[in-house]
Amino acid sequence: MSSQLNTINKRRLNAYISLGANQESTTGTALQTLTLAIADLQQLSEVPIIESSFYLTEPVDCAPGTAEFINSAVLLEVAEDCDPMALLQSLHDIEAKFGRKRGGGINASRSLDLDLICISGIEIQTSALVLPHPRAHERLFVLKPLAEINPSLQLASGKPTIAELIEALPSGPWVRRL
Repeated sequence: MSSQLNTINKRRLNAYISLGANQESTTGTALQTLTLAIADLQQLSEVPIIESSFYLTEPVDCAPGTAEFINSAVLLEVAEDCDPMALLQSLHDIEAKFGRKRGGGINASRSLDLDLICISGIEIQTSALVLPHPRAHERLFVLKPLAEINPSLQLASGKPTIAELIEALPSGPWVRRL
């Protein structure tokens, strides 16, 4: 009985992940890939994940003629002692499973993109990982799905909420719920 109580009372961290794709993967369309990737992300969470709707989004800072993206977001609950670098590696492993090849350039078309946006206010700045994600606050295709999950989320302590960030963004690339 006490082991059940320890599991129930165990502290967890909230990890927010942004998902995107605009190419077919080894398993199907961008939408099919995102759906399957969300199932894989569930394996990283200690409780059922919370997921946003899917959004069709205009490419941002991409080459002319780049196909529209499908984006979404999920909330994972991870162990309090979760290593953010290990979580990032798990995200890269899932991307590779769906045919993502790293090094294709920033904002290039891809079969799957999983970005670690923030983990319970943790701040990290290394060459491999920056938390919170350095451009999340200016990207509507990241903020809209996150707002569906938690509009009062602050990417970092003392910063504006997701809802406030959306309100402050200038008009720009469109984002439409599917």
